[in-house]
Amino acid sequence: MCRSYAPAIIKELARIAKHGERERDRVAASEVLLDRGLGKALQTIEVTPLDQAERIRELEALLVGAALELPAGVLELPSDTSTSKQAEAGQE
Repeated sequence: MCRSYAPAIIKELARIAKHGERERDRVAASEVLLDRGLGKALQTIEVTPLDQAERIRELEALLVGAALELPAGVLELPSDTSTSKQAEAGQE
């Protein structure tokens, strides 16, 4: 249903971009048309090793916090019974 409105909306945006009363309306309509027609401009973000280290610390804190909220025994690994049986039998 929404797609059926697309042609009319595009025409209205084009009308506003060309003949809108306020400059901010013309600019907003133009931006929408350009973003939809050509795609939004890529934004580059510079990440330094310090930023990565800080993010790792944040993630570690989140993981530790989540682990502390788990019920007791959830993070314990099951004992490997095959190794202990081999040791008892002298087959290490």
